[in-house]
Amino acid sequence: MEKGKKFVGNRHKLLKQKKHLKLAIEKIKAKKGLDVSEHRGIYENNLKLDEVNNKLETFDMILASDLQHLEDKVKEIGNMLSLTILFSQLRIQYLLYTSAENIITPQNASDLGKEAITDCFIRAHAQCLSRVKRIRLVQYMGQTAGNNQLYQALYDFEPQKSGDLSLVAGDLIKLISAEGNWWKGLRIKDGVVGNFPSNYVFKKSII
Repeated sequence: MEKGKKFVGNRHKLLKQKKHLKLAIEKIKAKKGLDVSEHRGIYENNLKLDEVNNKLETFDMILASDLQHLEDKVKEIGNMLSLTILFSQLRIQYLLYTSAENIITPQNASDLGKEAITDCFIRAHAQCLSRVKRIRLVQYMGQTAGNNQLYQALYDFEPQKSGDLSLVAGDLIKLISAEGNWWKGLRIKDGVVGNFPSNYVFKKSII
């Protein structure tokens, strides 16, 4: 960098010197009736001007050569940068492809039956399902229950067999006995007694 600055500075000095020599020669020539010393001054300034021009030509040749070398280097660096960017893009695309390939597991469409899908779901959500099964909408009772438990129907229930108690959401049922998932109760609105699923009701109050 310092060498380049010095080179440019010397060239500028030569240009200024050339300008001053030309002005000096023109100033002498502008006079009328030049004597010997003035003719000698013109001659000497012309010699100096030729010397300056030769130096400037040399400087310009060196500068042209250096500029060509610089242009070649810039092209070389540009090509290297282009290749670096290209290979970086290819590497990113390859990493994305391999990552996606590791994530995606090929599946055969014939394997996607109902049972296979169900099994996959159960395996993937086994912990979630176990937690859901522990959630109860009602409080289950023991083998027997007192006659002061009042429950309200959550859903409609159609009798499945003789002895079942039909329910309409909102019906009030007085519990008679509770065994397993099927309870026996009395429907308050009409006094009908029958069996019903325990998960269709929730505890209302104590009467």
